Amino acid sequence: MMDRLVFGRIAVVLFLALAACSPKKKNEGKTEDIKTETATAGDSLSVRYAKRFELGAHKGCVRLTITAGDGQDVVSKSYLLVNRGEKAPVHPADWTLVNVPVRSVVTQSSEYIGGANILGDVGRIKGVSLPKYVYSEAIHKKIEAGEVLAVGEGTSTDMEKILAMKSDLLWVSGMPGSGNSSFGVLEQSGTVIMYGMNWMETDALGSAEWIKVIGALNGKLAEASKYFDKVSEKYAEVKRKVSQSDKKPVTIAGLPFKGTWYMPAGQSFRAKMFADAGFSYPWASKPGTGSLPLDIETVFPKALTATYWLNVGSMTDLKTLKGLDSRYAEFGPVTLGNVYNNNARTNRVGANDFWESGTFRPDVVLEDLATISHPDLFPAHKLYYYRKLK
Repeated sequence: MMDRLVFGRIAVVLFLALAACSPKKKNEGKTEDIKTETATAGDSLSVRYAKRFELGAHKGCVRLTITAGDGQDVVSKSYLLVNRGEKAPVHPADWTLVNVPVRSVVTQSSEYIGGANILGDVGRIKGVSLPKYVYSEAIHKKIEAGEVLAVGEGTSTDMEKILAMKSDLLWVSGMPGSGNSSFGVLEQSGTVIMYGMNWMETDALGSAEWIKVIGALNGKLAEASKYFDKVSEKYAEVKRKVSQSDKKPVTIAGLPFKGTWYMPAGQSFRAKMFADAGFSYPWASKPGTGSLPLDIETVFPKALTATYWLNVGSMTDLKTLKGLDSRYAEFGPVTLGNVYNNNARTNRVGANDFWESGTFRPDVVLEDLATISHPDLFPAHKLYYYRKLK
């Protein structure tokens, strides 16, 4: 199956900038005073792994710049986060003001829900794309009570419903210019449009670091930074432990989609996590940060001698998996009983928490993978996002 991070996401994207401001100081009204300061290492403004956003300072305030696209396809947009009730300092005319903490959010991204839940801010979420993508039980209860509305996604987004909600922010998962011409109407009404681009990161910790963006929007940047520091420390600890072993079991990943097997490219964060977890991955040297489209015949020889098979779509048991293609029964991981899927946490509507909270818990995901590859090194760890298919 094609890696979730690359489904339909192959267009030009934008990058954002935002800041949370302190009260204006003397002479801040002069245009020539406008400048951007550089964040110092170790404070809440430090961005260590993410490449798609940066935090900095503008006149004593926090600034976030989100980068998207590559090469000549990079475009930009800036946002200035202003503490609610305070007057914004002088800033470039093309920056959009956002009052923080935001009071109400419509999100078309399950990852945003995961990050907000970690920070204790799911109560600000007033709209979601579709309930079938939501794992959070708290959000489902609000949907049932009519306190959170489903607004659709992509070209099926119900703009009239969002307009009527008068939300402060619409967090979009997808691409600008893909049938979203009505967003201009939303912006004119006062709703800020932001594109969450954590899925474009090429490092699991870089994707997880986006919790700082969610924290900044909710007035919890310092708290989000402390959380991320703990996650990154635990990730490094697991990685160090695995690196002490010489064992490197071979793993394959995914399932074919319409005749093509999309394997994580060698520079993708999935492939990097396989390496950090102590796996040997046959396509680790292949360039690219997305997926590698491979012929099934190219994968089969590797699969016959592999030890593990990970991330097998929606599969929950080996019988169903082998029923997809009789040749799968000959794969090394199937004969060894070493097939693991990342759908251990699936709720009553079929939503998978791996795609909701897993983005911001790469330390747990890595420990799951390391426990699979090196069970002797992690005897006390119980798989959280992954499960063994039987």
